[in-house]
Amino acid sequence: MMSVPSSIDSPQAKLVYLCLQYADGATIDELQTQTAMAKLSLYTILRNLKTAGLVSKQGSEYRIPET
Repeated sequence: MMSVPSSIDSPQAKLVYLCLQYADGATIDELQTQTAMAKLSLYTILRNLKTAGLVSKQGSEYRIPET
């Protein structure tokens, strides 16, 4: 079952998180295609999610860390 951590407030960040969760990871280009969001916005969201420990980057792919 997919869920979003309660610490994520932004609807855009929730969408990115769910996309990563559903796809089991994605690149910026894949996220841009899936969300129709600008890359600049995606980089900001991903940076914030990464700082919060909710997303990790492996090569060019962003993922939800396993718990």
